[in-house]
Amino acid sequence: MAQYFTRRLLFMIPTLFFISLIVFFSIRALPGDVIDMMVAEMSGSGASVEISRTQMLHDLGLDLPVFVQYGKWVGGIFRGDLGLSLITRRPALEMMLQRLPVSMELGVLAMLFTALLSLPLGIWSAIRQDTVSDYIGRSVAVAFIAIPGFWLGTMVMVYPSIWWNWSPSISFVSFVENPLENLKMFLLPAFIIAMATTGGMMRWIRTMMLETLRQDYIRTAWSKGLKERTVIIRHALKNSLIPVVTVFGYMVPMLVGGSVIIEQIFSLPGIGRLMLESLLKRDYTLVSAINLLIAIVVLATNLLVDIAYGWLDPRVHYK
Repeated sequence: MAQYFTRRLLFMIPTLFFISLIVFFSIRALPGDVIDMMVAEMSGSGASVEISRTQMLHDLGLDLPVFVQYGKWVGGIFRGDLGLSLITRRPALEMMLQRLPVSMELGVLAMLFTALLSLPLGIWSAIRQDTVSDYIGRSVAVAFIAIPGFWLGTMVMVYPSIWWNWSPSISFVSFVENPLENLKMFLLPAFIIAMATTGGMMRWIRTMMLETLRQDYIRTAWSKGLKERTVIIRHALKNSLIPVVTVFGYMVPMLVGGSVIIEQIFSLPGIGRLMLESLLKRDYTLVSAINLLIAIVVLATNLLVDIAYGWLDPRVHYK
């Protein structure tokens, strides 16, 4: 196990290197650059633009060859410095840490909703196969998958305000200031994010439970006269969770990246919204830093998921 863990950690280094290369250079290939955005913003605010483009490039360090810029940025990473935002001139790491709790809260609530809905629905649908409740559960899962989250979020923001003169609050309140108001802000967007994942997860759980329930050791458990609850919970569920853990692993990046569209619709100041704002303003440093953070979380999650396989299934061995 230790050797496998070490190999996977070492393999993460070249993976992160290639990811940083792709992000660093691809963002610079987009039309327009940060100078154009800054000039347009200053002109729109009525401020007189006196500084020359050459001077602005020099001040931001963008007049250097792009490979030199990349080398300086990577060198700073080894010192714990992800660079300064080109727009605000604040440390990128500081800005991300400021937004991270919002996306983490949104992601945790979305995963909690997913688990609370998909597990009982998937298990019940499997043990009551081809009954009315099974058909209802499968229909609900398909509906959850089919409804686009961004469309539903927009409808929730628009139509209640027209019909009932009510709309979700867009003034952010931190959990420390008012826990109840904070949770009220997050419940609706978290549920919308959870809908699509709940539908897919429920179908996974149902499929794996059906496969497990047909195994010989489950038939043996039934023949011993064990109660249905004991057979399902103690014998069938654990062996059905391996693919489910994989799917949950894919959801973990939401704890960091949040949902760009949902955070924008509900005006939540999370990492996803920061990413969108940085892309629109061509803030190269901040976009690269956010993508690097998300890449680290994804790779670390994949490693933890692989390790969890060994706990769930004794037949899995690591060398």
